[in-house]
Amino acid sequence: MNYLSLISFSVSGLASVTAFQIWLYRFAYQQGYDVGKHCGFTNGLYQGKIRENHRLTEQANKSKMSTSWANSNSSKRMSTV
Repeated sequence: MNYLSLISFSVSGLASVTAFQIWLYRFAYQQGYDVGKHCGFTNGLYQGKIRENHRLTEQANKSKMSTSWANSNSSKRMSTV
């Protein structure tokens, strides 16, 4: 009987610690979004998306510049010929 009560107390203690951690994470997560700040894992995703958009924008600008240069150069050749 002693083992059964020890196991029951261990399981209930582990469940209460887990429940407290979930509550604490939820509380901190909600506080961050109430003030408009992303925290933790979502901040990493947010910053990664910003970097990806910045990189894609730079690539698009470079391709526009190289395409416009090629188009302007080819049109000059065609007009002189």
